[in-house]
Amino acid sequence: MDMPHGKPISFLVPYEDRLDLIETVDELKDKKLLGEIERARVEYKQGQSVPAERLFKKMGL
Repeated sequence: MDMPHGKPISFLVPYEDRLDLIETVDELKDKKLLGEIERARVEYKQGQSVPAERLFKKMGL
């Protein structure tokens, strides 16, 4: 790995891991999805369950 001025300029990542990273970044850009995740976390902390129907609907199943 070239390191001009002590700073790395590149790194290798397996292709499948790269695809996973891209998918994760895309999900983090989805404000609606992030809101749903936060809502589910709050409900879980309150001892409530998240209905499977709501999850399946969000997943398009």
